[in-house]
Amino acid sequence: MDGLIRALYIWLKVNVIIVFSRIPPGPWSFPLLGVSVTTLNRDAPHLQYTDWNRKYGDIISFTMYGTTKAVVISSETILREAFYTRQDQFAG
Repeated sequence: MDGLIRALYIWLKVNVIIVFSRIPPGPWSFPLLGVSVTTLNRDAPHLQYTDWNRKYGDIISFTMYGTTKAVVISSETILREAFYTRQDQFAG
């Protein structure tokens, strides 16, 4: 039983590292609540995105309401590349 628990722990740790290494950087969020409950300015979200842009770069990700992952692209050049040059990779 001990070996099974260790194997499961290692498998989960490796998979979490793989998943999170592919996601753009962004603010930390509470599990099941997300970042919007804790830090997102509901009156002026664009100001929050601007602050995050300065801190994390042109592509940021965050969790909304605990389950929905959002990605914000704040560079026109990167946005054009994503939608025009690499549109097949983002479709679907």
